[in-house]
Amino acid sequence: VLACRGKSYLFAYTFTGRTFTLKTGVLTGKKLKAWWYDPRSGKAIPAGVFPNKGKLRFDPPGETLKGNDWVLVLDDAAAKYSIPGQLKNK
Repeated sequence: VLACRGKSYLFAYTFTGRTFTLKTGVLTGKKLKAWWYDPRSGKAIPAGVFPNKGKLRFDPPGETLKGNDWVLVLDDAAAKYSIPGQLKNK
C-alpha cells in the first residue's frame, strides 16, 4: 500500500485490492469519513465513518488480484470535503 497525507486527509493506494490496516490519530478531527475511490472509473463508494483513534482495517471491494486498484480516501469528517472525484458535493 502506498500512502500520502495532509493535515486532514489521507490517500492509501492498493494495486491488488488486498486488505490493509492503518494507524489513525494523525489526521485532524474526532471522526474520519472514508471512501473507496476507483481510479478506473472515477467513481467513489462510501466506506463509513470511523473514530480517529487506534488501528483500522480496510478491505477494498472485489477480489485480491493485480489490477484491482483502489484508493482509500480518509478525511476529517468535520471538514466536509467533496466526494472524491467530484468538484462539489451532490
